[in-house]
Amino acid sequence: MKTLNSLGGIARNYAKNSQAQDYFQRTLELAEQVNNRKAIAILNNNLGVMALEFNEVTKANRFFKAAYRSFQISQYESGELNSGINLIFTFALLEDHDMHKRALPRVKELVDKYNSDAKNAYFAWVNAFSEVQLSGYKHTKVQKGVLKQKFGSIDEAGLQKLLQKYIVKPLEIEVALSPEKA
Repeated sequence: MKTLNSLGGIARNYAKNSQAQDYFQRTLELAEQVNNRKAIAILNNNLGVMALEFNEVTKANRFFKAAYRSFQISQYESGELNSGINLIFTFALLEDHDMHKRALPRVKELVDKYNSDAKNAYFAWVNAFSEVQLSGYKHTKVQKGVLKQKFGSIDEAGLQKLLQKYIVKPLEIEVALSPEKA
């Protein structure tokens, strides 16, 4: 399972999204056969990210919900944090105010608890997008500058690309992938 999941990650890094999705799906099937809850959660999260890559936001939301529940059941807070940020991202994309409001406090609690620069930066971007998408908030130049600075702290090229795809334009912030991530 680890090998197939890793192959999926490698395929995604090389923009071979169909191959990545296939690897993740095959690995999920194996994880379900042996009832490995943590692996099931990780793979649902990976498949949610792939659904976003394919502009399937509703499908991504379903995968992230499944991942979030599985991480909670397995008491794996780091994974709960990752899938939680992804989940509130899709709630904002879908303009689901109620579910966003329900999920946000727990995700914020985990962001504060783990205090990772990369996760804080990703959460800041998703949260800023949520403010724009769900309430029409307009960020100041200073706030946009802070977000722009945080963009470089996001250590995953795939996440940076998703932010560029969905969030950069609504926030009216110009960012570029760092050369090593491009």
